[in-house]
Amino acid sequence: MTSGQPIRVLQVVASMGHGGIEHFLMNLYRAIDKDKVQFDFMYRVPYECVFDKEIESMGGRIFRCVDPDRHPISSSRFYRDFFANHPEIKVIHEHRSGCDGFFGLMREAKRVGVPVRILHSHNSQKGWANNPLKDATDAFNASHLDSLANTFLACSDLAATYLYGRCPKALEECVVRPNAIDLGAFAFDLETRKAVREHYGIARDALIVGHIGRFVPEKNQTFLLDVVSALRSKGVPADALLLGKGPLYNEVLDKAGSLGISQHVHFAGIQEDTASHYSAMDVFCMPSLYEGLPVSCVEAQANGLPMVLSSGISHMADICGHTTFLDLYENTDSWSKAIRLAAEGGRYDDIAALRAAGFDIGAAALEFEMLYLSEVSA
Repeated sequence: MTSGQPIRVLQVVASMGHGGIEHFLMNLYRAIDKDKVQFDFMYRVPYECVFDKEIESMGGRIFRCVDPDRHPISSSRFYRDFFANHPEIKVIHEHRSGCDGFFGLMREAKRVGVPVRILHSHNSQKGWANNPLKDATDAFNASHLDSLANTFLACSDLAATYLYGRCPKALEECVVRPNAIDLGAFAFDLETRKAVREHYGIARDALIVGHIGRFVPEKNQTFLLDVVSALRSKGVPADALLLGKGPLYNEVLDKAGSLGISQHVHFAGIQEDTASHYSAMDVFCMPSLYEGLPVSCVEAQANGLPMVLSSGISHMADICGHTTFLDLYENTDSWSKAIRLAAEGGRYDDIAALRAAGFDIGAAALEFEMLYLSEVSA
Protein backbone atom coordinates (compact mmCIF):
# COMPACT_ATOMS: atom_id res chain seq x y z
CA MET A 1 0.00 0.00 0.00
CA THR A 2 1.09 3.56 -0.72
CA SER A 3 -0.01 6.76 1.06
CA GLY A 4 -2.76 4.93 2.90
CA GLN A 5 -4.43 3.85 -0.34
CA PRO A 6 -5.57 0.25 -0.84
CA ILE A 7 -3.65 -1.86 -3.32
CA ARG A 8 -5.44 -2.34 -6.65
CA VAL A 9 -6.04 -5.95 -7.70
CA LEU A 10 -7.15 -6.55 -11.29
CA GLN A 11 -9.51 -9.53 -11.47
CA VAL A 12 -9.42 -10.93 -15.01
CA VAL A 13 -12.45 -12.94 -16.15
CA ALA A 14 -14.35 -13.56 -19.37
CA SER A 15 -17.37 -11.64 -18.05
CA MET A 16 -19.28 -11.04 -14.82
CA GLY A 17 -22.51 -12.91 -15.39
CA HIS A 18 -24.10 -15.67 -13.31
CA GLY A 19 -21.45 -18.37 -13.01
CA GLY A 20 -19.42 -20.12 -10.35
CA ILE A 21 -16.27 -18.03 -10.82
CA GLU A 22 -18.25 -14.81 -10.90
CA HIS A 23 -20.25 -15.60 -7.75
CA PHE A 24 -17.08 -16.60 -5.91
CA LEU A 25 -15.44 -13.29 -6.89
CA MET A 26 -18.44 -11.27 -5.74
CA ASN A 27 -18.57 -13.16 -2.42
CA LEU A 28 -14.89 -12.36 -1.96
CA TYR A 29 -15.25 -8.72 -3.00
CA ARG A 30 -18.14 -8.12 -0.59
CA ALA A 31 -16.19 -9.60 2.31
CA ILE A 32 -12.68 -8.24 1.75
CA ASP A 33 -11.42 -5.17 3.62
CA LYS A 34 -11.63 -2.52 0.92
CA ASP A 35 -9.56 -0.09 2.97
CA LYS A 36 -6.66 -2.47 2.35
CA VAL A 37 -7.52 -4.15 -0.96
CA GLN A 38 -9.63 -2.81 -3.83
CA PHE A 39 -10.72 -4.85 -6.83
CA ASP A 40 -10.90 -3.77 -10.45
CA PHE A 41 -12.21 -6.05 -13.19
CA MET A 42 -11.21 -6.71 -16.77
CA TYR A 43 -13.29 -8.75 -19.18
CA ARG A 44 -13.66 -9.11 -22.88
CA VAL A 45 -17.41 -8.78 -23.47
CA PRO A 46 -18.58 -5.34 -24.67
CA TYR A 47 -21.95 -5.38 -22.93
CA GLU A 48 -23.03 -4.56 -19.38
CA CYS A 49 -22.91 -7.53 -17.02
CA VAL A 50 -25.16 -8.39 -14.12
CA PHE A 51 -22.71 -7.37 -11.38
CA ASP A 52 -21.41 -4.15 -12.97
CA LYS A 53 -23.45 -1.75 -10.85
CA GLU A 54 -22.57 -3.51 -7.60
CA ILE A 55 -18.89 -3.56 -8.53
CA GLU A 56 -18.91 0.17 -9.20
CA SER A 57 -20.88 0.87 -6.00
CA MET A 58 -18.06 -0.75 -3.99
CA GLY A 59 -15.38 1.35 -5.70
CA GLY A 60 -14.32 -1.11 -8.36
CA ARG A 61 -13.52 -0.10 -11.92
CA ILE A 62 -14.47 -2.10 -15.00
CA PHE A 63 -12.19 -2.37 -18.02
CA ARG A 64 -13.20 -4.12 -21.23
CA CYS A 65 -10.31 -5.40 -23.29
CA VAL A 66 -10.02 -6.30 -26.94
CA ASP A 67 -10.81 -10.02 -27.28
CA PRO A 68 -7.31 -11.52 -27.12
CA ASP A 69 -8.14 -14.77 -28.86
CA ARG A 70 -9.82 -13.08 -31.83
CA HIS A 71 -7.47 -10.09 -32.10
CA PRO A 72 -4.10 -10.92 -30.47
CA ILE A 73 -2.20 -8.05 -32.10
CA SER A 74 -4.79 -5.41 -31.20
CA SER A 75 -5.10 -6.81 -27.70
CA SER A 76 -1.32 -6.61 -27.23
CA ARG A 77 -1.50 -2.89 -28.00
CA PHE A 78 -4.44 -2.58 -25.61
CA TYR A 79 -2.51 -4.23 -22.76
CA ARG A 80 0.57 -2.08 -23.40
CA ASP A 81 -1.50 1.10 -23.22
CA PHE A 82 -3.47 -0.19 -20.24
CA PHE A 83 -0.44 -0.73 -18.01
CA ALA A 84 1.12 2.55 -19.16
CA ASN A 85 -2.03 4.33 -17.98
CA HIS A 86 -2.56 2.29 -14.80
CA PRO A 87 0.70 1.87 -12.90
CA GLU A 88 -1.36 1.61 -9.70
CA ILE A 89 -2.28 -2.00 -10.57
CA LYS A 90 -0.03 -4.15 -8.37
CA VAL A 91 -1.75 -7.53 -8.63
CA ILE A 92 -3.08 -9.44 -11.65
CA HIS A 93 -5.44 -12.25 -10.66
CA GLU A 94 -6.45 -14.13 -13.83
CA HIS A 95 -9.18 -16.76 -13.52
CA ARG A 96 -8.84 -19.60 -16.02
CA SER A 97 -10.79 -22.64 -17.17
CA GLY A 98 -7.94 -23.80 -19.41
CA CYS A 99 -4.53 -22.83 -20.76
CA ASP A 100 -5.55 -22.47 -24.40
CA GLY A 101 -5.71 -19.04 -25.99
CA PHE A 102 -3.61 -15.90 -25.74
CA PHE A 103 -1.85 -14.96 -22.48
CA GLY A 104 -1.04 -11.46 -23.66
CA LEU A 105 -2.12 -9.70 -20.47
CA MET A 106 0.16 -11.84 -18.31
CA ARG A 107 3.06 -11.36 -20.72
CA GLU A 108 2.67 -7.58 -20.68
CA ALA A 109 2.19 -7.51 -16.91
CA LYS A 110 5.48 -9.36 -16.51
CA ARG A 111 7.25 -7.05 -18.99
CA VAL A 112 6.25 -3.90 -17.11
CA GLY A 113 7.04 -5.40 -13.72
CA VAL A 114 3.64 -5.98 -12.08
CA PRO A 115 4.89 -7.71 -8.90
CA VAL A 116 2.08 -10.24 -8.35
CA ARG A 117 0.75 -12.28 -11.27
CA ILE A 118 -1.73 -14.96 -10.16
CA LEU A 119 -3.20 -17.74 -12.26
CA HIS A 120 -6.29 -19.37 -10.74
CA SER A 121 -7.61 -22.66 -12.16
CA HIS A 122 -11.35 -23.29 -11.96
CA ASN A 123 -11.89 -26.33 -14.19
CA SER A 124 -10.81 -29.95 -14.42
CA GLN A 125 -11.13 -30.80 -18.12
CA LYS A 126 -11.10 -29.03 -21.45
CA GLY A 127 -14.50 -28.07 -22.81
CA TRP A 128 -13.86 -28.45 -26.52
CA ALA A 129 -13.28 -31.26 -29.00
CA ASN A 130 -11.65 -31.41 -32.44
CA ASN A 131 -10.40 -27.83 -32.27
CA PRO A 132 -6.84 -27.81 -33.65
CA LEU A 133 -6.19 -24.16 -32.78
CA LYS A 134 -7.18 -24.56 -29.15
CA ASP A 135 -5.22 -27.81 -28.91
CA ALA A 136 -2.13 -26.12 -30.33
CA THR A 137 -2.24 -23.09 -28.03
CA ASP A 138 -3.02 -25.33 -25.06
CA ALA A 139 0.02 -27.49 -25.77
CA PHE A 140 2.28 -24.45 -26.24
CA ASN A 141 1.13 -22.64 -23.10
CA ALA A 142 0.90 -25.62 -20.76
CA SER A 143 4.60 -26.03 -20.05
CA HIS A 144 5.36 -22.29 -19.91
CA LEU A 145 2.89 -21.08 -17.30
CA ASP A 146 5.69 -20.46 -14.77
CA SER A 147 7.26 -17.99 -17.21
CA LEU A 148 4.08 -15.88 -17.08
CA ALA A 149 2.73 -16.03 -13.54
CA ASN A 150 4.49 -16.21 -10.17
CA THR A 151 1.58 -17.41 -8.00
CA PHE A 152 -0.62 -20.42 -8.75
CA LEU A 153 -4.03 -21.19 -7.25
CA ALA A 154 -6.77 -23.76 -7.93
CA CYS A 155 -10.25 -24.37 -6.57
CA SER A 156 -9.67 -28.14 -6.25
CA ASP A 157 -7.11 -30.87 -6.68
CA LEU A 158 -8.44 -31.82 -10.12
CA ALA A 159 -8.40 -28.19 -11.23
CA ALA A 160 -4.77 -27.90 -10.12
CA THR A 161 -3.71 -31.00 -12.03
CA TYR A 162 -5.63 -29.98 -15.13
CA LEU A 163 -4.12 -26.52 -15.58
CA TYR A 164 -0.66 -27.05 -14.11
CA GLY A 165 -0.04 -30.75 -14.73
CA ARG A 166 2.36 -30.12 -17.62
CA CYS A 167 4.28 -27.41 -15.79
CA PRO A 168 6.07 -29.06 -12.82
CA LYS A 169 7.04 -25.83 -11.05
CA ALA A 170 3.50 -24.42 -11.22
CA LEU A 171 1.98 -27.69 -9.99
CA GLU A 172 4.46 -27.94 -7.12
CA GLU A 173 3.81 -24.36 -6.00
CA CYS A 174 0.03 -24.43 -6.55
CA VAL A 175 -2.14 -23.77 -3.50
CA VAL A 176 -5.69 -25.15 -3.45
CA ARG A 177 -8.06 -22.53 -2.08
CA PRO A 178 -11.74 -23.47 -1.83
CA ASN A 179 -14.35 -21.26 -3.46
CA ALA A 180 -15.82 -19.95 -0.21
CA ILE A 181 -19.32 -18.56 0.32
CA ASP A 182 -21.39 -16.72 2.93
CA LEU A 183 -22.45 -19.86 4.76
CA GLY A 184 -25.22 -18.26 6.81
CA ALA A 185 -26.97 -16.92 3.72
CA PHE A 186 -27.69 -20.46 2.51
CA ALA A 187 -29.12 -21.94 5.70
CA PHE A 188 -32.28 -24.01 5.28
CA ASP A 189 -35.56 -22.15 5.80
CA LEU A 190 -38.87 -24.00 6.09
CA GLU A 191 -41.06 -21.05 5.14
CA THR A 192 -39.18 -20.32 1.91
CA ARG A 193 -39.32 -24.04 1.12
CA LYS A 194 -43.08 -23.91 1.26
CA ALA A 195 -43.26 -20.65 -0.69
CA VAL A 196 -41.03 -21.83 -3.55
CA ARG A 197 -42.88 -25.12 -3.90
CA GLU A 198 -46.20 -23.30 -3.96
CA HIS A 199 -44.86 -20.83 -6.55
CA TYR A 200 -44.02 -23.62 -8.98
CA GLY A 201 -47.12 -25.67 -8.20
CA ILE A 202 -45.11 -28.57 -6.81
CA ALA A 203 -46.96 -31.17 -4.76
CA ARG A 204 -46.16 -31.18 -1.06
CA ASP A 205 -45.06 -34.82 -1.12
CA ALA A 206 -42.88 -34.46 -4.24
CA LEU A 207 -39.21 -35.41 -4.11
CA ILE A 208 -37.48 -32.45 -5.69
CA VAL A 209 -34.21 -33.18 -7.49
CA GLY A 210 -32.46 -29.82 -7.74
CA HIS A 211 -29.77 -28.57 -10.06
CA ILE A 212 -28.08 -25.22 -10.70
CA GLY A 213 -25.88 -24.62 -13.73
CA ARG A 214 -25.61 -23.20 -17.22
CA PHE A 215 -27.35 -25.15 -19.95
CA VAL A 216 -24.18 -26.30 -21.70
CA PRO A 217 -23.03 -29.80 -22.76
CA GLU A 218 -20.74 -30.42 -19.80
CA LYS A 219 -23.58 -29.91 -17.27
CA ASN A 220 -25.50 -32.83 -18.83
CA GLN A 221 -29.00 -31.76 -17.80
CA THR A 222 -30.65 -34.07 -20.33
CA PHE A 223 -29.31 -37.08 -18.41
CA LEU A 224 -30.74 -35.60 -15.22
CA LEU A 225 -34.17 -35.59 -16.86
CA ASP A 226 -33.70 -39.25 -17.78
CA VAL A 227 -33.09 -39.96 -14.11
CA VAL A 228 -36.20 -38.05 -13.01
CA SER A 229 -38.21 -39.96 -15.62
CA ALA A 230 -36.83 -43.23 -14.23
CA LEU A 231 -37.85 -42.19 -10.71
CA ARG A 232 -41.39 -41.45 -11.82
CA SER A 233 -41.63 -44.75 -13.71
CA LYS A 234 -41.01 -46.49 -10.37
CA GLY A 235 -43.82 -44.60 -8.67
CA VAL A 236 -41.65 -41.97 -6.98
CA PRO A 237 -43.36 -38.53 -7.17
CA ALA A 238 -40.19 -36.82 -8.36
CA ASP A 239 -39.91 -33.32 -9.83
CA ALA A 240 -36.86 -31.52 -11.19
CA LEU A 241 -36.08 -27.91 -10.27
CA LEU A 242 -33.51 -26.47 -12.68
CA LEU A 243 -31.90 -23.05 -12.26
CA GLY A 244 -29.88 -21.44 -15.02
CA LYS A 245 -29.89 -20.48 -18.67
CA GLY A 246 -27.66 -21.24 -21.61
CA PRO A 247 -27.42 -22.34 -25.24
CA LEU A 248 -28.93 -25.79 -24.60
CA TYR A 249 -31.97 -24.50 -22.74
CA ASN A 250 -34.41 -25.32 -25.54
CA GLU A 251 -32.89 -28.77 -26.01
CA VAL A 252 -33.47 -29.59 -22.34
CA LEU A 253 -36.98 -28.13 -22.54
CA ASP A 254 -37.72 -30.38 -25.54
CA LYS A 255 -36.27 -33.38 -23.72
CA ALA A 256 -38.73 -32.90 -20.89
CA GLY A 257 -41.53 -32.93 -23.44
CA SER A 258 -40.27 -36.04 -25.23
CA LEU A 259 -40.11 -37.89 -21.89
CA GLY A 260 -43.66 -36.82 -21.05
CA ILE A 261 -42.61 -35.12 -17.80
CA SER A 262 -42.90 -31.43 -18.72
CA GLN A 263 -45.31 -30.76 -15.87
CA HIS A 264 -42.76 -32.17 -13.45
CA VAL A 265 -39.73 -30.19 -14.68
CA HIS A 266 -39.60 -26.61 -13.41
CA PHE A 267 -37.30 -24.19 -15.25
CA ALA A 268 -36.56 -21.40 -12.79
CA GLY A 269 -34.09 -19.50 -15.00
CA ILE A 270 -31.47 -17.28 -13.38
CA GLN A 271 -32.35 -16.46 -9.79
CA GLU A 272 -30.81 -13.85 -7.54
CA ASP A 273 -32.22 -15.71 -4.53
CA THR A 274 -30.83 -19.20 -4.97
CA ALA A 275 -30.89 -19.90 -1.22
CA SER A 276 -34.68 -20.22 -1.13
CA HIS A 277 -34.58 -22.62 -4.08
CA TYR A 278 -32.06 -24.86 -2.30
CA SER A 279 -34.49 -24.97 0.62
CA ALA A 280 -37.21 -26.26 -1.73
CA MET A 281 -35.02 -29.17 -2.89
CA ASP A 282 -34.59 -32.62 -1.33
CA VAL A 283 -31.49 -33.80 -3.21
CA PHE A 284 -28.94 -31.80 -5.18
CA CYS A 285 -27.81 -33.57 -8.33
CA MET A 286 -25.06 -32.77 -10.85
CA PRO A 287 -24.38 -35.39 -13.56
CA SER A 288 -21.64 -33.22 -15.08
CA LEU A 289 -19.17 -34.60 -17.60
CA TYR A 290 -16.46 -32.71 -15.72
CA GLU A 291 -16.13 -30.00 -13.06
CA GLY A 292 -13.57 -28.54 -10.71
CA LEU A 293 -15.36 -27.93 -7.42
CA PRO A 294 -18.68 -26.21 -8.19
CA VAL A 295 -19.69 -23.36 -5.90
CA SER A 296 -23.25 -24.69 -6.13
CA CYS A 297 -22.13 -27.87 -4.35
CA VAL A 298 -20.83 -25.79 -1.44
CA GLU A 299 -24.08 -23.80 -1.32
CA ALA A 300 -26.15 -27.00 -1.39
CA GLN A 301 -24.26 -28.43 1.57
CA ALA A 302 -24.62 -25.16 3.48
CA ASN A 303 -28.37 -25.70 3.02
CA GLY A 304 -28.03 -29.22 4.43
CA LEU A 305 -28.79 -31.08 1.20
CA PRO A 306 -27.47 -34.56 0.38
CA MET A 307 -25.87 -34.69 -3.07
CA VAL A 308 -25.63 -37.17 -5.92
CA LEU A 309 -22.79 -36.21 -8.27
CA SER A 310 -21.00 -37.68 -11.24
CA SER A 311 -17.49 -39.03 -10.82
CA GLY A 312 -16.39 -36.28 -13.23
CA ILE A 313 -16.61 -33.86 -10.31
CA SER A 314 -13.74 -33.61 -7.85
CA HIS A 315 -14.31 -35.73 -4.75
CA MET A 316 -13.26 -32.62 -2.82
CA ALA A 317 -16.87 -31.52 -3.43
CA ASP A 318 -17.91 -33.99 -0.72
CA ILE A 319 -16.99 -31.71 2.14
CA CYS A 320 -19.43 -33.09 4.71
CA GLY A 321 -19.69 -36.80 3.95
CA HIS A 322 -23.23 -36.85 2.58
CA THR A 323 -22.45 -37.22 -1.12
CA THR A 324 -22.81 -40.16 -3.50
CA PHE A 325 -20.60 -40.27 -6.60
CA LEU A 326 -21.67 -42.29 -9.63
CA ASP A 327 -20.08 -42.92 -13.00
CA LEU A 328 -22.04 -41.70 -15.98
CA TYR A 329 -21.91 -45.16 -17.55
CA GLU A 330 -24.13 -46.33 -14.67
CA ASN A 331 -27.72 -46.63 -15.89
CA THR A 332 -30.55 -44.36 -14.82
CA ASP A 333 -31.84 -47.02 -12.41
CA SER A 334 -28.60 -46.77 -10.42
CA TRP A 335 -28.86 -43.00 -10.34
CA SER A 336 -32.54 -43.02 -9.36
CA LYS A 337 -31.81 -45.50 -6.54
CA ALA A 338 -29.00 -43.28 -5.25
CA ILE A 339 -31.31 -40.26 -5.24
CA ARG A 340 -34.03 -42.16 -3.36
CA LEU A 341 -31.57 -43.30 -0.72
CA ALA A 342 -30.09 -39.81 -0.38
CA ALA A 343 -33.54 -38.30 0.12
CA GLU A 344 -34.36 -40.80 2.86
CA GLY A 345 -31.52 -39.41 4.97
CA GLY A 346 -33.15 -35.99 5.14
CA ARG A 347 -31.21 -32.80 5.76
CA TYR A 348 -27.96 -32.30 7.64
CA ASP A 349 -26.42 -29.54 9.73
CA ASP A 350 -23.07 -29.14 8.00
CA ILE A 351 -22.14 -25.51 8.66
CA ALA A 352 -19.43 -26.38 11.20
CA ALA A 353 -17.82 -28.87 8.81
CA LEU A 354 -17.87 -26.35 5.97
CA ARG A 355 -16.31 -23.68 8.14
CA ALA A 356 -13.60 -26.07 9.33
CA ALA A 357 -12.82 -26.99 5.70
CA GLY A 358 -12.20 -23.35 4.77
CA PHE A 359 -15.43 -22.52 2.97
CA ASP A 360 -16.42 -19.54 5.10
CA ILE A 361 -16.02 -16.36 3.03
CA GLY A 362 -15.00 -14.27 6.04
CA ALA A 363 -11.97 -16.45 6.73
CA ALA A 364 -11.20 -16.75 3.01
CA ALA A 365 -11.24 -12.97 2.60
CA LEU A 366 -8.59 -12.64 5.31
CA GLU A 367 -6.44 -15.26 3.54
CA PHE A 368 -6.67 -13.44 0.21
CA GLU A 369 -5.89 -10.10 1.87
CA MET A 370 -2.74 -11.65 3.31
CA LEU A 371 -1.84 -13.15 -0.07
CA TYR A 372 -2.22 -9.88 -1.95
CA LEU A 373 -0.58 -7.68 0.69
CA SER A 374 2.34 -9.94 1.57
CA GLU A 375 3.25 -10.60 -2.04
CA VAL A 376 3.17 -6.91 -2.97
CA SER A 377 5.32 -5.90 -0.02
CA ALA A 378 7.74 -8.82 -0.45
